[in-house]
Amino acid sequence: MIIESAVACVGGALTYMYLSGKDKRKIRNDWRETLLNCKAEGVKLKKTINNKTFYKTYMLNKMYPTKYGWLAMANIPTGLTVSALESAKEALEDKFGCKIEMEKEIDGKRRTFVKVKFIFNDVWTRNFEPVNTTGDELFAGYQLDGTPYKINLHDDPQIIIAGKTGSGKDYLLATMLGNAFYKNPKDFEVYLIQGIKGEIKRFADCKPVKFCATNNDEINTALNIVRNIINSRSKKIDERNIYDIEQWNETYPNEKMKRILLVTNEMAYFIREQKKPDNDKENELVADGVFVDIVQTGRSVGVHFIGLVQRTTVQNLSSEVKAQTMVITSRQRSGRDAMNAVESIDAKDLKIREFMSFGNNGYATFKTPTLDKAFLALQKYVPEIRVPKKDNKNNPEEVKPTTTISTQPTKYTSETSQQIPMTPEEYYHKTGYMPYELRKKMGIIEIKIDEKIKEVTIDDVKPQQKPSNNKGQVNGKVTSSRGGYPSKQR
Repeated sequence: MIIESAVACVGGALTYMYLSGKDKRKIRNDWRETLLNCKAEGVKLKKTINNKTFYKTYMLNKMYPTKYGWLAMANIPTGLTVSALESAKEALEDKFGCKIEMEKEIDGKRRTFVKVKFIFNDVWTRNFEPVNTTGDELFAGYQLDGTPYKINLHDDPQIIIAGKTGSGKDYLLATMLGNAFYKNPKDFEVYLIQGIKGEIKRFADCKPVKFCATNNDEINTALNIVRNIINSRSKKIDERNIYDIEQWNETYPNEKMKRILLVTNEMAYFIREQKKPDNDKENELVADGVFVDIVQTGRSVGVHFIGLVQRTTVQNLSSEVKAQTMVITSRQRSGRDAMNAVESIDAKDLKIREFMSFGNNGYATFKTPTLDKAFLALQKYVPEIRVPKKDNKNNPEEVKPTTTISTQPTKYTSETSQQIPMTPEEYYHKTGYMPYELRKKMGIIEIKIDEKIKEVTIDDVKPQQKPSNNKGQVNGKVTSSRGGYPSKQR
């Protein structure tokens, strides 16, 4: 029995090795054939030895199976470049029928090679779940190989999110904010600017959010607050001969500075407002100047900018701001818009919730987690996120607001051995409870909503009528003559 089991295990291992080796050989052969026959320039070298001509190209050496497909290492022959191989990427993807990612690597012996990922399996489509991040990172989604994609604010401190309407920009922003508010709420201080109607206001009640501006006056207030933070932090850092916020937090852990995020949902709004000929000078936006201050000096003091825009043209986005920011784009309308955004035509072929980033560390392609339109998946972890309210009309079992009206209280007297009316002032001084009549003089009345007392003006509620008998009805409900608060008896 033991011998049979051992033979079966060895046979299974040999079969796997054979099939795995067969797959490797096929990939290598298809790789070489595609590079030798494609029209991309600079992917092959022509050599003649003993009157025999042959071509040399990139070869796949080490190959490893992964959960997403295959990982391979391609050597770079002398005379060829990594950029030339990248130009043949589209031809290779068509041949293999999968996504391919390439990344330049240098080993310990200073040898250059290309790390090639063959993405056959979809491992980057996932529902939202919080991902561990530090206070210097923002989680944005998953890369093609399923690894979380995190933006390091030290490397890419300012971010522009571009893309056509309906391509998923709001979901990306919601993912970044929701994960940061859940994992690192004490490391961020957020100022929201909603120039036009958008999803950004849903985060207004979250603890890290200090200000949510919805009109020009409030926007200018928020921008001036952020500008003052930049100036005060710059002064403090200079006075103590500190280089940047990272060094400050390491040197003075008890005076740790939070990352400041200025987030706006539509950059084009500010361009349009500034071009209005009849713009009121008292309410003129100071946005453009503050944005430039942030992208130029914000990195060292920990002040960061995240802005959404559809197209990255000069009509929608300041060229001075764009030149100093990391650009993340979803699907663009045309190859021209894609080139303008991230200098890659591939951005026009992105699908819903797929993004391409172009920052200081080069290119990256990722996909945001699946989110529902109501952001219930985010509210599960961050309860302060606003979600659509339920309609009471469709939920008759829910408690409806009812008014509580007090009638005349009574007090016991030993002289007549019976209850006599008690004035509202007497009842208030005796029990500490303010009767209806006394509250009416002050212009307020009680409304009972879900067992909580809310104070509103007397004009908001129509008082109920007192019953004429010992037992009467108020709004169809039977009530006693003693009313809504108890009498005092001995």
